[in-house]
Amino acid sequence: MTSPTYSDSNNPLVWFGRGLSRFADFEGRSRRKAYWHFWLVNLIMLVALTALSHQLGLGFGDRFGLASGALSAIYSVVMLMPGLALTVRRLHDTDHSGFWALFYFVPYIGSFILLFFLLRPGTVGSNRFGADPKQRPFDLAAVDAVFS
Repeated sequence: MTSPTYSDSNNPLVWFGRGLSRFADFEGRSRRKAYWHFWLVNLIMLVALTALSHQLGLGFGDRFGLASGALSAIYSVVMLMPGLALTVRRLHDTDHSGFWALFYFVPYIGSFILLFFLLRPGTVGSNRFGADPKQRPFDLAAVDAVFS
């Protein structure tokens, strides 16, 4: 089980890349910033690919008032595994089993229960799923004190 290094990057593309790099890693923990930045970039990509699909004439149906296209459908299938892995790691950060992700399939209330867990802050310090992803590998204040 590898733990990502501490980072304060506010660039969503950095977090998206990290999510992709651990596409099949269901162990360990992922912080809120990693989770929500990943899904922000994912949403932007889906909107762009849907628009592109319709411009290229690859769109199909708007059966529930939602436009969809071939490119966005392919992209969604490809992103299924990284998204699920990241969701499981995010649940681990809140000290919940990855099986809670199955609540997504419970009509009406399930998504809200899952959202509640995904929005919560992670467990401070280590938990049964690994080290705190926000924890720095060493105390930077101590390093500053030594070198000042």
